Amino acid sequence: MRHDLRHHLSTLSALLQNNAYVKAQEYIHQLDSNLMQIKQESFCKNTVINAIISHYSENAEKEGIQFSKQVQISGDLPVNDMDIGAVMSNLLENAQNACMEQATDTDRFIAIKFVQHKKQYVLDISNSFDGAVEFNGDGLPISKRKGHGIGSQSIYAFTRKYDASTNYSAINGVFSARILFTEADVVK
Repeated sequence: MRHDLRHHLSTLSALLQNNAYVKAQEYIHQLDSNLMQIKQESFCKNTVINAIISHYSENAEKEGIQFSKQVQISGDLPVNDMDIGAVMSNLLENAQNACMEQATDTDRFIAIKFVQHKKQYVLDISNSFDGAVEFNGDGLPISKRKGHGIGSQSIYAFTRKYDASTNYSAINGVFSARILFTEADVVK
């Protein structure tokens, strides 16, 4: 989703720089009609979270990946929507990629749990995977593919900005990423 948005913004920017205003308007209209086709579910009051979960849920369904979600957030989050959106998109995209690398006859799944208990928030995303995962000295997963690992760095930046804690694990074919932040620790 994030990568798609970046490509669309780049295309629009190029059209506008070349004074192709009519083409830019047509492009925006086409994007808008494509967005209207996405079925957006409502899991909480936060539209960014709803859009991201809906997007990845729909993608998983198309690919035959089981996608479960549990969202229990009572109101506004104490973090910036763009920041939590980037974290969720990175984690869900990584989960989707890991599932896509598995054989289609396996039990591929993604599970997201985003819950609030008083002033504490827990985002937990788990997925099936094949192979092994290595972790660096900070406990962050190491990507072996060139050009990857940027998502982990942005998650690390989120944890520093909001004094959040992270925990990654890879046990018995299940990769889990957990982020915990508390409203009292957050300074917007």
